[in-house]
Amino acid sequence: MIESGNTSNAFKITTGYDKWILRSLKNEVQGIIELKVSKDIHKQIPDIVAEIIYTKNNEPFVWHGGRLYNLQKYMEGHKVTPNLDCHFQIGESIGRVHKFLEVCDCRHNQTDRFDIERLWGKVKHKWQNLYNYSPELVPDTDKMNSIINDFINHTSVKSNLIHGDLGVWNMLIKQQKVKIIDFGEARLGNFYFDLSAGITTAIREDSNDVEIKYKLSRILNGYEKV
Repeated sequence: MIESGNTSNAFKITTGYDKWILRSLKNEVQGIIELKVSKDIHKQIPDIVAEIIYTKNNEPFVWHGGRLYNLQKYMEGHKVTPNLDCHFQIGESIGRVHKFLEVCDCRHNQTDRFDIERLWGKVKHKWQNLYNYSPELVPDTDKMNSIINDFINHTSVKSNLIHGDLGVWNMLIKQQKVKIIDFGEARLGNFYFDLSAGITTAIREDSNDVEIKYKLSRILNGYEKV
């Protein structure tokens, strides 16, 4: 095993012929969406998105031991971290992916595991305790309710497929080109979610204002280029 995430496990398979990634899936819908997204993007920009391999029965995934898996071509590269000076390339790659997701027609959708309304529902009953402990820093429950509702109303339009988990942990870099991996959370949503995930994970939290301004502008310049 090379990776164990929140929703899947990944295994690297190496033979004398080639290298692949075998990755577990939550369900068939996830496999169908990931195939559709990866296939459409890979046709246009094969250099930054992995190809999913069909089974001999022309299926995009396989059942084994009661679990569902798909097989992807292994992509060479190093993990992207906030310390790397590749912020323009990050923005450019996100932009290239969004360009094709914008016209990707997929009839399927899956639940957003980051859904703000659901997450707020889980912690709402604890929020008052947090406010009581630190009222000078934490809004009260009524104020937070208003903030959450405004956010939900602002982001309720879900017109495009998005990556859905586009932090630097799902990026690789090779020869100054950033590659995007793991479309397992792809779903209907807003492009801002992908872009903001890329921004907030590619810039260190302890960066000073000058660094933040420079790196943010580099990401946005790369994105706007596309």
